[in-house]
Amino acid sequence: MTVAALLESTLIDPLPLLKSLGITLVSASDKESTVQLPFSEALCGHLGAMHPAALHAALETAALAVAYSLLPPSQVSCTTKSMELRFRRLAKSDIVATAQALGDPPMEPAALAARLTAEGRLDLPILVSASDRSGSVITDGMLTIHMRRL
Repeated sequence: MTVAALLESTLIDPLPLLKSLGITLVSASDKESTVQLPFSEALCGHLGAMHPAALHAALETAALAVAYSLLPPSQVSCTTKSMELRFRRLAKSDIVATAQALGDPPMEPAALAARLTAEGRLDLPILVSASDRSGSVITDGMLTIHMRRL
């Protein structure tokens, strides 16, 4: 089973909210992940654009996919600790949300596992961005995932 298939079955399938939003996992790795959020009038606010809560859900899902690609759900629990977003334009089409682990280079799974074993928990900063069908950035920012060793 691929990492993306495993994450789809453990991260998206069990959560009715993500399924009702139509969020799907496109790709996932320990460096970057991508999810899609289809446009739906049911997800729009008063301006006819996708509500920020739907965008938040897509960005958080992409960030969690990066975290769980580093270490599987059987070894860690991950929760969102904080998110800071800059909204640049209205979302009026399908959305592609991406997440990238920070660091140069990003933390490797073995180093992360060792640090989690020693400390029991840590915060993982992840860059997030959502773009529309044309490639225009709708929102971007940083999300911090709190990881705890099980």
